[in-house]
Amino acid sequence: MARVSSYKSLLATVKKHVEASVNDVLANEMTDTIKETISEHVQSDVYGAYNPKHYMRRGDVGGLGDIDNLHSEVGNLTLTVENFTALNPYRDVGNTYVPWPESPWGGGNLSPMIINGYSHPVGGPYNAPRPYMEKANSSLHSSGKISRTLIDGMVKRGFKKK
Repeated sequence: MARVSSYKSLLATVKKHVEASVNDVLANEMTDTIKETISEHVQSDVYGAYNPKHYMRRGDVGGLGDIDNLHSEVGNLTLTVENFTALNPYRDVGNTYVPWPESPWGGGNLSPMIINGYSHPVGGPYNAPRPYMEKANSSLHSSGKISRTLIDGMVKRGFKKK
């Protein structure tokens, strides 16, 4: 009986160490890799789609392409990254950007509007869906970045690559 108890204890310790290491890779290297890829897809899939006529893009300074607007959370071997970019509070009035008197969208997060598409409430053009998060996810998997980042991170933490 003592052997089984020791084996179970050893197995639990190893499992705990592996899970802690994976969570650490997710919180660090994987988060960086995913944020970089999302930012690249914002540039190509969102900003590359058209040039706005009624507002000035904030780009990587407070806009959809700003990595600081990408929030990540790690738990139970799962990493979630979401874009929490606020709607642009300024509009074009005769080539001058002034605050909206009241946001026509009621405030909120820009990302779902871009992903799902929307119709501009003050007569602007319809903006077709631009699923940049889905494309970033596909790119991460098809390029092998997810696997490489996880393997490299685990090797960095002392695990052997086979």
